[in-house]
Amino acid sequence: MAITHGWDQPHGFDAILDRDDGTVIVALDFDGVVNAARPKWPERPRKKHVRTSVGEFLIVWAPSLRDHIKALAVQLVWLTSWGPEIHVVEDLLGLPRLPHAINTLLPSADVPAVQHAAIAEIAATGRPWIWCDDNEAENSSGPTEHGPHLEIRPKSKHGLTPDDIERIWDFIDNPYAVRSADAPATEARP
Repeated sequence: MAITHGWDQPHGFDAILDRDDGTVIVALDFDGVVNAARPKWPERPRKKHVRTSVGEFLIVWAPSLRDHIKALAVQLVWLTSWGPEIHVVEDLLGLPRLPHAINTLLPSADVPAVQHAAIAEIAATGRPWIWCDDNEAENSSGPTEHGPHLEIRPKSKHGLTPDDIERIWDFIDNPYAVRSADAPATEARP
């Protein structure tokens, strides 16, 4: 089985859920994860305003983070309140069109429930998965009844950091490793 980047795959969220090839799924929020006021990357962040159907927004991102996202050999999916408007951000960052789990603009209060429902659907696939969200992810990892997962909850003002990306790469390299802050990863297969 060849591992391919998310943009080489079918673009619908349902198509991702229907695949059974073991590819890691990475669900990304945008604000507070990629778009962060003070990214903790070595280079100066880039800033630009974008216009959507609901207004104009300042986007601040680290080019190195964008490059890591593009390099991940996983199935990427947006899990963000930006919904269908995320294409504006993809164009700005030079990312290809990625699937998004939220297909409509929602009231802010409704977004967490929809995000958790999408994560439940992802988990139910049995494939390893990663969720990066500055509000809803729990900073946890390990096996679940449906398979291994990694959740990263970055600080909103910094977004994903180089250390977070290292954790993501480690998980992708071996999603079945048992991880602990005090011990090296060990193999544990279901």
